[in-house]
Order: sequence, then structure tokens, then C-alpha cells
Amino acid sequence: MDALFVLESLLRNLQAAVKSIGLYPPTHPTAARFLTRIAEDLETVLSEQESLVLGVVDHALVALGLPFTGTEAIALAFAQRLEERGIGSVEFLRGCQPEDVSQCLQVLALSPEAFGGLGRLEDILAQRGVQAIRLSQQAPTWGEERPVEADDWVAQGKDELEWATLGRCLKVYREAVGSAKRILTEARMGKIPSLAEAQATVAGMVDGVLQDQNVMLALTMIKSYDEYLFNHSVNVGVLCIAMAQSLGLDSETIREVGLGALLHDIGKVNWPETLYQKPRGLSDEEWALVQRHPLDGAEIVEKMGSVSPTTLEVVLEHHLRYDRKGYPIVDPDKEPGFFGMIAQMADTYDAITTTRVYQNAAEPSGAVGRMQALAGTVFDPKLIEAFVRMVGIYPVGSLVRLSSGELGLVVKANPADSSRPLVRLLFDRAGHRMAKEQEVDLTARDPESGQFGRTIIMAVDPATKNFDVAKYLEGLGGGTGA
Repeated sequence: MDALFVLESLLRNLQAAVKSIGLYPPTHPTAARFLTRIAEDLETVLSEQESLVLGVVDHALVALGLPFTGTEAIALAFAQRLEERGIGSVEFLRGCQPEDVSQCLQVLALSPEAFGGLGRLEDILAQRGVQAIRLSQQAPTWGEERPVEADDWVAQGKDELEWATLGRCLKVYREAVGSAKRILTEARMGKIPSLAEAQATVAGMVDGVLQDQNVMLALTMIKSYDEYLFNHSVNVGVLCIAMAQSLGLDSETIREVGLGALLHDIGKVNWPETLYQKPRGLSDEEWALVQRHPLDGAEIVEKMGSVSPTTLEVVLEHHLRYDRKGYPIVDPDKEPGFFGMIAQMADTYDAITTTRVYQNAAEPSGAVGRMQALAGTVFDPKLIEAFVRMVGIYPVGSLVRLSSGELGLVVKANPADSSRPLVRLLFDRAGHRMAKEQEVDLTARDPESGQFGRTIIMAVDPATKNFDVAKYLEGLGGGTGA
């Protein structure tokens, strides 16, 4: 029987049994029925292994070394129940009986306050005669027990040299942000911005992506709450340039797409300051301004000089959707443009990975998942597939937890297997910052067992670890000065 199916059944029955025991005596037929089902599920799982550990890592339920996503609402509820009682993991050993399960669930059904009065966590079940189920404060440690310093799992040579270009790429990024600020400020003052400066800025960004695409993509994680529009313009530019390059477009077209992306929000200079941070409750006048900004932007860009239709398409259509919704609808019969759809993906990705007054930032892998779910409506299915291949399931700049228990930052995508990027280790399995960071190749295998040395088990929200990805990247690049 499929292991995931059995785990889903087990978890569903565990959660239902806990609730029923909270309402009825353990001997009630309803509770007894769930206990029978749990015993059957455990027998199936434990026929293949000595024990089953259900644990909580970063607020998510983990089973068999992987985040459990099969029954999300139930998994979340069970993980929360464990966390509220200070339980890091529950281990079911081969041979556990329905009575053992009943005693365990009776304990879990207690309120957090009543549970806290039972004494030392590790002794609670033993005092009830239960030996085949264990409670622990420690979250599970997954993977090999070999020291994490094992050199055969550490990436060496070329990749480390590529990552060392961060300082040069950061200089390109900072200069681009400065240029975007000048261009948009001039437009806000009613002046016609310099097309030559914008083109030179894009040329530098293209060179940066060609030099090291992974580093430039990592730098798009640099966000500025106070100067969002400037960073956003550059981030969308970098993402569009990288996407155009990955699609094999010619160098001139890449620059034209990049120019449109850098200038895509220039029409927002007509907005009052209060509109930038206003998420909802827009007046008719404010909503009209929002819908007009691509048209206003295209008008400003045309005044800057001779620009290509590709550049104008990016500016004009970066809010059009694959299903022909969005804005502005200039021609209802026209298919959304190819270059506009590229910009729309980049714009969306950077927007939802940025904290605003009205939203928390999504971590990169979560943003990718949300965008994939909108394929065929908001996004072109083929283009979103290409976008995910480029950035990976765990995009560069993602903080991830590994099967070894360590936390690391994704620094390079792996087009051959997006689940196994290059990762820079930052925190050890105890949660302490590493004195000496190192990069690990997740495609590397342990020479003794032939198994992968490390595997990503989940993405982690950097805020939960008080870790600022942007400051970290700027620090690596040589300080945080502008």
C-alpha cells in the first residue's frame, strides 16, 4: 500500500481520535473505532521499519524525514497540538498496542495547562505503562549522523569561485538602484528622464546576469521598505533579463526586455504618495490611477526617445493576464504579448516576496508554488514552467532546512534537478550560526551508503530565524553602504 496514503489515514485517525477522547470516554465506541484504525495503520507502517517518528520542525509536521503535505489542515492542527504541549516529536515503536495508543491520545487530549502538570515529558507515558510510544521535547534529527564537516559532501572549486563574484554583482545592483532612483525622480518632477542612462544601466545588468546569473538572482532578495519602487524596478529587470536569457533570446531583445522591465512602473510617478501603501478600499479615482499606470508609463517612455516595440510592450502589458483579464485592456481581441507575460511573472514574483504595509513577504519557494497554481489563468503555462526551471523549486535566496538538521541558503539553482540546488550552510543542527560557512552540493552522495548526503525537507521563513537575507548578501558583498 502507498506509504503516503497510509500516513494520511493514520494522521486523520489520530487527530479524530484525540478530539473524540476529549468528548467521550476512551471506551466509547466512537473512540474505540478510531483506535482500531490507528492500530491497523501503525501495523502497516511498522512492518517496514522499526519506528515511526512524527515531529514538528519550524511549525510544520514532519514524517519519514519529509514535511507532511498530504492533508495540510489536519497536519497543521496536529503539529500545533504537539507544539502547544512542548512536544517536539512522538515516536511509535514496532509492537505498540491499541492500549498504548489510547494512553498516548488521552494525554494529548488534555489541555496544555493540564498536560504541563504531568511532570517530565519523557516520563509521562512510561508512568502509564507505555513503553512502545515515546514523547520528546527534541524535534527529530533527520538524515545521516555523520559529522556535517564531511568533505565529500562539500562543493569545491568552480561554484565557490562563481559565488565570489558577489561583490562585483552587488556593485552593479547598487548602481542600477541609484540609476532607477534618478530616472523615476526626474519623471516625478515632470522632466523627461535620460534614455541613455537607462540603456547603460540595463547593459550593466545584462553583463551582471551573464557574469553570474545565480548571484544576480540572489540579489533580487534585497528589498527596501522605504524605497520599494526603485529596488522593485531593478529586481524585475534582473528577473526579466535572466528569463529572456534562459529562453535563448538574442542579445538585442534581452536588452529591450530589460529596459522595459527597468521602466515598467514609471507610470506610478503620477500617484499621490498615499496610494503606494494603500492595499484596499481604493476610491474610484485611485483605482483609475492604478489601472492607468501602464498607459502613463508607456507615454513617458515614448517621450524618452526611440524605443523598441518590445520595450513598450513590457511597460504597457505587465499587468495583463494569460486569460486576457487584468489591465489596461486596450484591444479585447489581442492576445497578451510574449514579452509582457515575461514581465508579468517577474513583477508578480518580486511583489509577493516583498514585505509591504499590507502583506507579509512570501518566502521564495512559497511564491513559486502560488504562481504555479495560477498557470492557465493568470500565467502562461509554458512560460511559468520555464520560469520555475530557471529559479528552481527552491529559488536562489531561499532559506532551507536540510535532512541533516542544518539550515542553509540556496545559492545556485540546479536545472537538472530543481530539488537539489547548491546550498551555503549557515546554521548547524542545534540552530547556532556556523563560524565557518561552507557550500554543499545536494547531488553529492555518501560514498559508503550511496545515499544522498543531504536533502531539503522544507523551506523556512527567514523571519522565524531572525535572519535577514538582504543584509547577509550585502555583508558578503563588502558592507551595506549604498
